[in-house]
Amino acid sequence: MTHTRFDLDRWIAEFPLVRLRQEAREFVTRRRAEVPREYPDEAAVERHVRLMMPHGEIVTSPVHMAVNEQLRREAIGDTARADAVPTDVFIMAVGEPPRREATKVGGLPYWPVNRKWPAARDGSPACFLAQINFADSRDLTGELPGEILAVFDCGEAWRGLESDELHFEWVTPSAHALIGTVPCAEKSPNAVFGVIHRTYDLREVPSALQDSRSYSMNRLAVIQATKIGGLPPWTQPPAELPGRYIATLGSVHPAHEIRFPFLNVEEPLSEYGDDHLMWGDVGNLYLFLQNDGAVLGTIDCY
Repeated sequence: MTHTRFDLDRWIAEFPLVRLRQEAREFVTRRRAEVPREYPDEAAVERHVRLMMPHGEIVTSPVHMAVNEQLRREAIGDTARADAVPTDVFIMAVGEPPRREATKVGGLPYWPVNRKWPAARDGSPACFLAQINFADSRDLTGELPGEILAVFDCGEAWRGLESDELHFEWVTPSAHALIGTVPCAEKSPNAVFGVIHRTYDLREVPSALQDSRSYSMNRLAVIQATKIGGLPPWTQPPAELPGRYIATLGSVHPAHEIRFPFLNVEEPLSEYGDDHLMWGDVGNLYLFLQNDGAVLGTIDCY
């Protein structure tokens, strides 16, 4: 295994639905005592409770994956479904991974020192954004031109949503020495790396998800995250797909004001900051393989 496996049972024990729902109701109860004018009747209380309840989330933090999987089990059970499409989802930790070649955003890429670094539009070094390692997911993607897909920004793509400014290169691990510093590192997003979790997407939204307000069905039927395989979690799907879908590079959007915003950071975040990878308003970069082995990326956001 290239990637560390996500321990779902451990994180469900850390964030059980029963406790999260209880905390949501307790929060609203305290809020009502502080500002009673905002709650003229019990219906107003229940509306706020429903809003605060755990629901389907965009996945960056362990709480997101733990809640999503619990909600899916609650709504549709654990039985295999004919419309399920397997996917490997990445939950993020801060810093550098145990293995240099693992899936990551920012930081030190797996890049041989003797390989030419891509150039930006003005001739300066391109900005390294991320790498996705497919070694543990070949059963989901089939044959690929390489093991690692490196993603570079040759302009202001991750700030300005210009997918034609992105550059992709395939890398295969070898015995060559790797670079020790990153050109244009000051423009790269904050370094995080992925721990892998095998789960599934659904081609059809089950009625159990459609019928309950406590489920964000579009984020539970199709997981929105950095992931390999599965289905692209479109906000605005195109009329025609530009090749064979292989992966999504999602925005890094950690949990806010809750423990473990990242796998290896327990202290809650009071603000998001603007140095994490962000495609527009928490959007995604979808990656498609062309017949000639080239990769096409398209950005989709809210």
